[in-house]
Amino acid sequence: MPKPEKEHADYTVAWICALPLEAAAARTMLDKTHSTLPQPATDQNVYTLGELSGRNVVIACLPSGVYGTVSAAVVVSQLLATFTNISFALLVGIGGGIPRTVNNDMRLGDIVVSKPTSEGTSGVIAYDSGKRVAYDGDLQLSAVLNRPPQLLLNTISRLEADTLTGNSLGLREIIASKCETYPNMAEQYLQPDRTTDYLFEADYSHLSGASECDTCDPNHLVNRPTRKTDEPRVHYGTIASGNQLIRDAASRDRLGEKYGALCFEMEAAGMMNQLPCLVIRGICDFCDSHKSKAWQGYAAMTAAAYAKTLLSRLPMVVDNSPGGSKPEPVFMVQFGRNPRFLGREAELSRLEAMVLGGDRVTQKAAISGLGGVGKTQIALELSYRLRQRETPYSIFWISSTSAETLEQGFVQMANRLGLGGRNSKDIRARVVRHLSSESATPWILIIDNADDMELWPPLVIKEAIPVSEHGFTLFTTRNHQLAIRLVGPNVIRVAEMDPPLASTLLKSVLYDNSKANDISALALAEHLHALPLAIIQAASYINENQISIDTYLSLLENTEDSMVELLSEDFGDEWRYADIKNPITSTWLVSFNQVERLNPQASDYLSFMSCLGSASIPISLLPTADSKIKQQSALGLLKAYHFITEHSDYASQIFTLHRLVRLATRNWLRAHGNLDNWVTRAGRRLGAVFPSAEQKNRALWRPYLPHALYVLDCEEFQANTTDRDHLKFTVARTLWRDERYSECIPLFKELYQEWKDRLGIEDEDTLLAMEWASIALADTQQWKEAETLQVELQDVRQRILGPDNALVLKGFGRLARMYRYQGRLQEAFDLGTEVVRKMRSLYGDADAYTLDAIMNLVGTCRELSTDMEDLIDGLRAAIKSLAPEASDMSRVTESLAEVYIRQGRLKEAETLLEEYLEKTPYAVDEHSDPRGRLVSVYRRQGKHREAEELAQRAWKLAEATLGPEHPTTSWRMLDVATGYLERGRIAEAESLQKEAVEKMKLVIGYGHADTLTAMWWLAKTKEERGDMAGAEEILVQVSKLSYSAFGQNSLFTLKVVSKLSSFYYHQERYVEAEKLGRDAVEGRKKLLGEDHPTTLLSMWRLAPILYKQGKLEESIQLLEDCNRRQAQRFGQDHSDTQKTTRLLAGWKEQREWVEIEASEGLADQHGTPTLGDPEASPEMSTNSASSSQPLAHSESDNPTVARGFVATVRTSVGRRWRRFDS
Repeated sequence: MPKPEKEHADYTVAWICALPLEAAAARTMLDKTHSTLPQPATDQNVYTLGELSGRNVVIACLPSGVYGTVSAAVVVSQLLATFTNISFALLVGIGGGIPRTVNNDMRLGDIVVSKPTSEGTSGVIAYDSGKRVAYDGDLQLSAVLNRPPQLLLNTISRLEADTLTGNSLGLREIIASKCETYPNMAEQYLQPDRTTDYLFEADYSHLSGASECDTCDPNHLVNRPTRKTDEPRVHYGTIASGNQLIRDAASRDRLGEKYGALCFEMEAAGMMNQLPCLVIRGICDFCDSHKSKAWQGYAAMTAAAYAKTLLSRLPMVVDNSPGGSKPEPVFMVQFGRNPRFLGREAELSRLEAMVLGGDRVTQKAAISGLGGVGKTQIALELSYRLRQRETPYSIFWISSTSAETLEQGFVQMANRLGLGGRNSKDIRARVVRHLSSESATPWILIIDNADDMELWPPLVIKEAIPVSEHGFTLFTTRNHQLAIRLVGPNVIRVAEMDPPLASTLLKSVLYDNSKANDISALALAEHLHALPLAIIQAASYINENQISIDTYLSLLENTEDSMVELLSEDFGDEWRYADIKNPITSTWLVSFNQVERLNPQASDYLSFMSCLGSASIPISLLPTADSKIKQQSALGLLKAYHFITEHSDYASQIFTLHRLVRLATRNWLRAHGNLDNWVTRAGRRLGAVFPSAEQKNRALWRPYLPHALYVLDCEEFQANTTDRDHLKFTVARTLWRDERYSECIPLFKELYQEWKDRLGIEDEDTLLAMEWASIALADTQQWKEAETLQVELQDVRQRILGPDNALVLKGFGRLARMYRYQGRLQEAFDLGTEVVRKMRSLYGDADAYTLDAIMNLVGTCRELSTDMEDLIDGLRAAIKSLAPEASDMSRVTESLAEVYIRQGRLKEAETLLEEYLEKTPYAVDEHSDPRGRLVSVYRRQGKHREAEELAQRAWKLAEATLGPEHPTTSWRMLDVATGYLERGRIAEAESLQKEAVEKMKLVIGYGHADTLTAMWWLAKTKEERGDMAGAEEILVQVSKLSYSAFGQNSLFTLKVVSKLSSFYYHQERYVEAEKLGRDAVEGRKKLLGEDHPTTLLSMWRLAPILYKQGKLEESIQLLEDCNRRQAQRFGQDHSDTQKTTRLLAGWKEQREWVEIEASEGLADQHGTPTLGDPEASPEMSTNSASSSQPLAHSESDNPTVARGFVATVRTSVGRRWRRFDS
């Protein structure tokens, strides 16, 4: 029987776990697993044996289902009887956290390490008490426990100090590495979604019967700041240990407050007095009724990763016993250790495991990554860490930048090994033979910069790499394909640093740290993609020129030329080769030339991509190759050099070109005089593949759009008139389709002016650009400029095509609509009537242009409250004749439904809309919104469940069809928010409204009517929950923006003014309310006429504002004028007329009472009468004096009826600004 490689006495560290999931995490941390050893019959434990950071470790787990301090004591006692040389133990696993948000901001996945306190505790306190599920009783301390050994305490002090100075422990990298090595563990052990890290208020209990917290009330969540990184934090302090589970937040908080405890667990009290022990717990819950197992795997892994890090930093105990002499190890590394090296712990841990783990299948590995990412520095740090280990390793370093440096390296190795002179022809073979022999001491060979495939053909790989059980070869390379050829699957890919760590690196190498504020340092790190070489180069320039980080950033962000100039500045770096250029723009030139030599198609793709936006480049945009195989080979080489990254989360291949590589590539092309040519090729390719701006093509043009915009902005593309104009017009139309008006309007204007100057005013292209500029301007309510262009367009087209041409008539219909939206209703009516008459006569009712004209005129008639039955008949006829999927059917249906709604025929509107949607369940039209209109109809009828279900479906459908940022999608979000308001879920409604507002601001701009309307709803929601200051801030902003966008006397601005007046009225700020109220009345009289229902509503609202200020006579006169006009407009029997009549009678009676009191000397000395409850609604009014209350102050969909806020928001949120043209 072969002798075991280790004996019981060789093991010095015990690693104790309570749960199998903890033991599994522990096993992944071992560098090497040993075979099992025989054990006494009295030892019932089952052990995992292995090596970690040079120490022999025994892992033991408590019996399944038998937990607590007693079980832990039994396991430890049996372990100590078998493994007699154990010097200390680590108790590693999960625990329940005691969150104190002010002091420690604990999160799930964080780690608690036992540490003695100034109060005299050992770091662990023991308590005896039953399970806590009620709020009575307290936990009692029951024992005094021993402290952890001094060596462990000193080491955790070092780790704690490292963290405080900004050095990450690299725990997330370790976890990621282990889950990559053991992929079946990833699902259970990787970090869950951070949004499931719930911490509820202590007095809020979990809902009975619910397995998770999804249904718990989010209003009871503790408000905690967002963390900048997902790296788990380590908390040092007291851990409470006992035999029972804690599920009561009140008991948890009492104990935490009384003894300063950070964590609960169930085993430590049984171990601390048996052997020196340190407790490490990953937080998986917060010891309350909301306990869940979702975070247990990740918490177990974070604790295990910390234990691994602790052992790796623990000093080795030196054995001073006499022994035989051993050969001195060779250390042939040409660079000194880099004291500013930071991070990369996951990569280093994995490499150390490969080198030291004893897995003789893995005798070589490669570090692969982009040039400048820090591959050499990782290999350098590894060499110095290995040099410090107890096992003596010879470490050799060779540069492979060329055949000459490679050969020189083997000659130096031979000299150090005493194998022969410099001129020997077979020197490489002799070195390889020696390192492969049994007589060689353990060695590590590092071959740096193995980037050139031509230096490493298969025969060289076979002959130049020594193979030995006691040796290891490590390559660094930029070429992932070569890495695979050299070492097979044992490749460690290195990415850029995390930006916070990169900013720490930046600050560590600056001459004057006083100029290095955290925000600026992080901004620069992110701008440089956290690439270490670029960070060092930037620091060198900052130091040499004695400037601040902000100044450097401003130079970097100025222009592409200035950025190239900055990143081309050479600098010294003692940890890089003297014969290699250091600037970031130069470091990739060798790689560019290698790519060009190896695969010209790949070089072409790199050049082409550098002329586009750097992110999300679809493969369909690339020039075609001779075959798909050749295309994939070319792209594969670019991926191998880490120039591009492929996104695997897309159905088709999408690539991102590294931003700094893109900059260097453009500089390379410019230096060779090829940049103009490649930009032109990119523009032509975009023009050839860019689809038309139809909704069905949205999925095609969305990925192309950012690249087209970039190319259009390129200086090198400006002179290419034909290709540029074609692409610009297509892109402008697409932007308009996406409602990105601030971007499309300048393009249309530019095209109009350029074509007008070059082709003349009567050219059809010029007229087309003029037309689209007018449409886009109208869509943003820039009426004056839009109307000017439209009038000019009509003059030219009428002169060329004649007055009865359909295109001319459609243009006049558009002009009539502009009049309507400016409040010039009579002009809109006269022109619209003439257009409808001609269109019907010449083209018939079913013609698309005729339907546009009819719908236009219907809107005007609604505003004027004039007869439109003939037009309604036309819409009904169109609905009968059009196919459900016809392009105009949605708009015609919605237009007729809106007429029904205005007439109070809600059931007919409901039936009409439901029938249409039943026939077209998945249709989404950007120019109409039948779903939103049906949601409104449902709410008006009190069908709130149907309204909410439809609103949710409409939102998801819009999101899937139009995209999450589209204004229509944002409007559907507002519909859903309205449903939340109905159910009293105000916080959720406000959150959704905020998100919709921000998206609208970004996509269609601050001054768009939709954005302003959405902001208004957000303000009303804030008012609803009592945030008056927040509501007012938004309302004032809306008022200013509407004034700026539409002018002082536009209908939209006046509506905003009226609403703000009502807001001030409810705040009892009557002077401000009066001023705005008078503006609304006068403006609406001017635009709509004195008898218009909206004007009457403004008068109706102004009266109580005057009334509340004691201006009784003026308020009565105003209300009398309103009442007289109501009677003339609606009739004496109309409900609104009667309400006003009753209210007026009450006010007059009140006036008579005040006059009598005043004549008897009993009136208030200020002459202000007491007028009753100002908030009572007019519906409650009677003819008695007690009913003399002001009118309700809220905007209404029906201009003749004032409603309260909730009624308004329920019915009108579905109404939004309609795009001006289809």
